Amino acid sequence: MDHYWEANGAQDPPTAPGSTQGTYPTDGHLPAAVAPSTPGAWWYHQITEEIRNAIVELGGEPDFRQVDQLANALVTSIASAIHDVTDQLAKVAYTGSYNDLSNKPAIPAAQVNSDWNASSGVAAILNKPAVQAPLGFTPVQQGGGIGQVTNKVYIGWDGGGLRATIDSSDEGHFVFEAELQANVANLQNEINSAVGNAWTPNNLQPLTLGGVGNFIIIGSALGAGQMITNPSVRPGGPTLAGTWMGCGEFSSGSDTFSLCVRVA
Repeated sequence: MDHYWEANGAQDPPTAPGSTQGTYPTDGHLPAAVAPSTPGAWWYHQITEEIRNAIVELGGEPDFRQVDQLANALVTSIASAIHDVTDQLAKVAYTGSYNDLSNKPAIPAAQVNSDWNASSGVAAILNKPAVQAPLGFTPVQQGGGIGQVTNKVYIGWDGGGLRATIDSSDEGHFVFEAELQANVANLQNEINSAVGNAWTPNNLQPLTLGGVGNFIIIGSALGAGQMITNPSVRPGGPTLAGTWMGCGEFSSGSDTFSLCVRVA
């Protein structure tokens, strides 16, 4: 496109109007005596110059014989701009392919689950803490019960029995059922030997007046642990049968008294 008028063209461009009506074109309406719009020389001139100047700015050479110069100039300009932009980009920018990357990082092996027992490889656990082996039994908790304190309890075999220590205090041996029964039997034997078998499980005597276990005061000196048979109660009391053991004596003036308990 370029300047072309078949006839009546001027050598100089028209002068730009001083103002515009700001209206829109109309075909007019003859019955109503409304004339159609008149473009005028300036309108034709500005349209031609707008298109021509665009062709020139886009690098084209105006040619009045061509009707596609503006379109071709736009296509060529856009293509050149795209080329200028994409030419600065890496190939991966427009292919989207990972393989077109340069300086690709090394990709580690696929992730695997950690293995506690693995000693090497990606499954191995680094800086693995030492873990106590399973006990194989259910432990008993020390302390924490009602009224219990936090002292440390040690229980162990000393070669002759099961022994307990609390912190640094020795609590001695545990006593089990068989040992307890033997100790009770020994104690019973000692009691029987001391009181003449009066206090055996089969020979327990209820506390009756003057019976085993009663205390009396006699009017004579009887040392602690000494025995007396059928003593008389002081003062002026009856004679009581049985064997009595002295528990202690005391004197008041010329009188001597002793406290006795019947043991048989």
